Amino acid sequence: MPATPRHQESAQAAPTHSLRALDPPIISASASPKPRVLLVSHSYTAAENQLNLEHLGKHCDLLSVVPEIKSDAGLHPDRSSSLPEGPGLVGKRSLPYLGSNRFISPFGAELRRHSPDLVNVEYDPWSPLTLETIALTRWHAPGAKLVCSVKKNTYLTKARPKEWVKRSLHHWAAERVDGYIAASDSVRELSIQRFGIDPERIHTCHHLAVDLEQFQPEPHAHTPVAAPAIGFVGEWHERKGVIELVHAAQLLADKGLHFELRLLGTGPLRHWLKMRAQNRPWLKLAEPVPHRAVSGFLRKCQIFAFPSRALPDHQEHDAHALMEAMACGLPSVVTESGIISELVGTDCSIASSMENHQELANGLEALILDDSLRRRLGQAARARALSSFGLESVAARRAAIYRRILSS
Repeated sequence: MPATPRHQESAQAAPTHSLRALDPPIISASASPKPRVLLVSHSYTAAENQLNLEHLGKHCDLLSVVPEIKSDAGLHPDRSSSLPEGPGLVGKRSLPYLGSNRFISPFGAELRRHSPDLVNVEYDPWSPLTLETIALTRWHAPGAKLVCSVKKNTYLTKARPKEWVKRSLHHWAAERVDGYIAASDSVRELSIQRFGIDPERIHTCHHLAVDLEQFQPEPHAHTPVAAPAIGFVGEWHERKGVIELVHAAQLLADKGLHFELRLLGTGPLRHWLKMRAQNRPWLKLAEPVPHRAVSGFLRKCQIFAFPSRALPDHQEHDAHALMEAMACGLPSVVTESGIISELVGTDCSIASSMENHQELANGLEALILDDSLRRRLGQAARARALSSFGLESVAARRAAIYRRILSS
């Protein structure tokens, strides 16, 4: 099956499956008093993500409880597991627990002091932290409404005892949660179909936005180049389609096309990639960099590849690297996995399946050879980022959801 262009519609047209189609209307912050919101999430231990809180704080009287997460820095070595400090941020230590999801030191004092109208916990309904948040809220702020953010595009059925426990906890939480925010339409549909959530109680909004001032196109992005650079940012793992991407690039090199494949990241395929880069001058490996340097890497590319695989236990949950590449005005070759098709719509990428390397190669070849196609898709990608991914637009949509839940 040939690669399918996604540029039949204008950059201003919104596809019917767009995230925007399910968003509530944006309500001006001046239309009513700011709601008092307490947010529980580890996402904001990363300094770059705290910009989301700054913009959400324009629409809400916001206090964020940030749990400690002990993990390596991943793609961004500037990240630390230490708890952040700052106005509106309260750090909490993890308590001993077997597993990746943990309880944290109680935050009842913060609930009493802030007296929120709404508490938003950004974890699955069966997560220990969600259960802890529900219990603490009902005890210390019984008048607050509870909102659970769900992000996973994949639900993997576990062995029967674990499955029963997970479903039991979910149903217990569902009776005590007033609304849900899904990170994508596919997450929303999964939640409705798998767990029977009332469609009227679950709303769609991006989890994290993109800083459109930092991630913007190179001033001379559309100048023709002899050897376009294809960029990838992410974990070097089989589920990210990295092996298929290298094999597809090999097909292009065998045809005599001039390009570079630049991979930024780290992961279990590190040794495999280093071995192949030794005798392939077109394959360039970049070590992890601080997040503030990712935009510089992307601006030196002309094409972005995001061939993530759709597996029984993995689909793309947020594809934030793709959002950042689109903000930089890069045309992309993508696969159908989780949130990806919702992000790119129909006008700023070339779709490819992972059925064979040739299809992925065809999409890359089309962009390597056609400067005008790269320019058209790249401009549409930037336009989509401006309308959907920016810090202020995502914050306003989330605040509108809060207001809708509070008024229901």
